[in-house]
Amino acid sequence: MFVSALKGFFVRARGQRAASIEAQTDYQELGDRPASLHSEYEHIILGQLARWGIRDGLVSVEVQELAGRRKKPAFQATLCINQWHREETLRVLVGLPLLEKKVRRAAAALWISDVSTLQSLLVTTAPALQERGPCSELRQLLVGLTGESKRVRPGQARSSAAEEDADLTLA
Repeated sequence: MFVSALKGFFVRARGQRAASIEAQTDYQELGDRPASLHSEYEHIILGQLARWGIRDGLVSVEVQELAGRRKKPAFQATLCINQWHREETLRVLVGLPLLEKKVRRAAAALWISDVSTLQSLLVTTAPALQERGPCSELRQLLVGLTGESKRVRPGQARSSAAEEDADLTLA
């Protein structure tokens, strides 16, 4: 008698637990945020930027729905780099393909991938980053990363790396 009562208790407890787990969704975790696809993509992207150590305010995110007939709405996110911070800005610029992969993976794990798709992730810069100081530092960093490049005149074909190596060995 005691064993059957105990067994009945566990069966009821398991049924209640399964029902409570079943009712939980990622959508409920939105909290006070507006429940729109735009804001959800923005939240995902800002979360990935925070995981990368990108401080608030350095990058702003704008999510737009793309026009056209599709089964699911498609969105494009544009990251605007607002300030120059050497490490963080380079992390966003150079790491864009990896950042896009991480954002897509995070979205695929949520309900949002069932109802929409992220078409692209783009980067633009604010006018403040196009000033002399940030541009000269970025130019120095690029030369340091890629080496001094030879300038090519318009209409002149650029030789391939293999041809340049062959020219160096012949000289």
